[in-house]
Amino acid sequence: MNWVNTAGVIGSFLFLIKIVIHIFVKRKVDKKFYIGASGHFLNPTLFLPIFDDAVGHLKAARKIGNLFYFVSIILILIFLIGTNM
Repeated sequence: MNWVNTAGVIGSFLFLIKIVIHIFVKRKVDKKFYIGASGHFLNPTLFLPIFDDAVGHLKAARKIGNLFYFVSIILILIFLIGTNM
């Protein structure tokens, strides 16, 4: 496995962790948040950065989730560019 594949794997895992953090923050902020059906019809807002108004320890979770989001997007782009060259 070369470094391009490693960047893709790490980026995808970071993105999955970001989605879990986003679900955690959404559930703490809005108790009536509906995730949606698992699988094909997952809520599309979970694939965007976390924009929720968070207080206390949720601010740290939001910052970590957004950091994971941007790092994972960069790593996935590196993987896509590297595999197409």
